[in-house]
Amino acid sequence: MPKKSDNIDFARLCNSIQNARWTMQPYREEHLGMSRQLAGSRYSHNAARKRVYINLVGLYDKIVSRNLISNTPKTNLSTFDTEQEPAVAIMQQDLNDTLEHIHFAETVRRGVQDALISVGILKVSLATPADSATMAWRQEAGTVLASQVNLDDFVYDIHARNFDEVTYMGHRFRAPKQVIEESKHYDARARKKLELSYHTPYNQQGDEKIGMIGRGYYGIENEFEDMVDLWEIYLPQYGVVVTLPENNISGVEGIQEGHEIIPLSVQRWIGEESGPYKILSYGSVPGNPFPIGPMQAIFDLHDLGNEIYRKLARQAKDCKDIFLCTNAEDAARIQKTKDGGMVNVTDPKSVIQIQMGGVNQNLFQFL
Repeated sequence: MPKKSDNIDFARLCNSIQNARWTMQPYREEHLGMSRQLAGSRYSHNAARKRVYINLVGLYDKIVSRNLISNTPKTNLSTFDTEQEPAVAIMQQDLNDTLEHIHFAETVRRGVQDALISVGILKVSLATPADSATMAWRQEAGTVLASQVNLDDFVYDIHARNFDEVTYMGHRFRAPKQVIEESKHYDARARKKLELSYHTPYNQQGDEKIGMIGRGYYGIENEFEDMVDLWEIYLPQYGVVVTLPENNISGVEGIQEGHEIIPLSVQRWIGEESGPYKILSYGSVPGNPFPIGPMQAIFDLHDLGNEIYRKLARQAKDCKDIFLCTNAEDAARIQKTKDGGMVNVTDPKSVIQIQMGGVNQNLFQFL
């Protein structure tokens, strides 16, 4: 039987989330580094730091991901009751239209790409007012929602041995402050305490946010609307989804022991017993919940290959042909002669052409 939500210790939950965020920092940094290489050096000024000549991780992603998810899945419903066939056909069409409307294929494609690097996370639930506002009201609250969660914003119970044992799991998201303040879906006392959240390039733990790859450091201010950072946390033992402001977790309120934390909402979870978060992974490490991605197995080869290629490129750029001469008059006449022309010299052997530098053939063969 699920526990009563009245017994949730929110202060302890916030401190545990804060600790988990620190523990997950190396995973986020590794994911960010591989994403930079996947983007290459031409994507933005904040993508790969060095030139990527042969993008092995990008090639792997393109080949593998399109075989894992290519188009929007289609539902196929049937019934033995012939009288219900029209209703079932309408239901089937409605499901297929819904998958198209919520851009399910693109959402899954991004989740698969994340899983190839480390872990893919999807949230499948009914849209909240915050979800609708975040998506520019293209989707109404209460309708089916499938969204991708970046590892940058993800948190889970790090003390579990696998994701089936976690006592909490959740994610961070940004929503318009006015929408949250005016929505009766959220607690009135908590709404009054909402604090404006400014976009920052770094997580509180000091690691850079993955969105900075394409955004850079010049567009982090002057957002169109005032925004707040919120956390949605699923507590399976209580069967609820809790919404908390960011300052409850990383701010002073989340640090002070005994401080009363008022959540924005504590809503009973409606959906599958597994909860709203779907974890996609293609490899595991014994005794650890966090998976390992297949792209990590080729990343060192990608790194080494590009390091060698950059060295070969430098050698090719430094390669030059020069002429050694012992007769200055012959050398001057030869230098002025156009390609295919004829020149009179006293001693043809007085000018010798040699090549300096060039690509190391052994290194090229190794590559």
